[in-house]
Amino acid sequence: MREEHEAIEELLAAYALRALPPAAAADADRLLAEHVPGCPRCRDALEGFRAVAGELALDATPIDPPEILLGRLRRAVAEAPRGRRPAPALLAAGVAALLAVSGLAVSLGRRADQASSLLGTLTSALAGMPAGASPLGFHEEDPRVAGSLVGIPNVERVVLVGQHVPPPAPGHVYRVWVGSDGAYEPLADFVPEGGIVILELAVDRGRVDEILVTEEPDAPPGPAPAGIRRWSAALG
Repeated sequence: MREEHEAIEELLAAYALRALPPAAAADADRLLAEHVPGCPRCRDALEGFRAVAGELALDATPIDPPEILLGRLRRAVAEAPRGRRPAPALLAAGVAALLAVSGLAVSLGRRADQASSLLGTLTSALAGMPAGASPLGFHEEDPRVAGSLVGIPNVERVVLVGQHVPPPAPGHVYRVWVGSDGAYEPLADFVPEGGIVILELAVDRGRVDEILVTEEPDAPPGPAPAGIRRWSAALG
């Protein structure tokens, strides 16, 4: 029964992410009509998938990612110890990011193995997720700025995943800060590529209480954020 539910959840994840090929869509429709209404586990899983898909603002045309990318994600999850396998919502976040990177590879004319290298950080984070962990939703500090960020947390790191992130102003970068009681220190700079962000951050969640992303001049960071606040997430 456990294996059957895992297969159902994979199908529901792809359904929530609008990534199902036509042949599988009929199976998803049947599950939604016959199985999901009476199964609390699947109802909760589908809710989680939809929430993550909403956080990532998925509205691109569905694509079929190269099998090399799908295989890498499957292996990372399958090889993780049972007690550390990612929650369904986190798996959905990983699949969403995989689809995004696949689309980026296609749009930039990249080879699948080049796109796959971008997923090394993401898949290892998914494989190492503590049981029961939840994604970090980033709040848009300026609602006029499009783009969505989600953090995939681990014990000593957070993998930042973003879609539709606009480029900063010319001569500027996005700067990631970690904060504790209102004091900040810089962690990393990034510029999205094709609107996509996958960035590994070393974060001691026992020492900091916030992650802040600002838009700053492309110069050595000062002692505190001085640019425009773009996104932030509280660490519980």
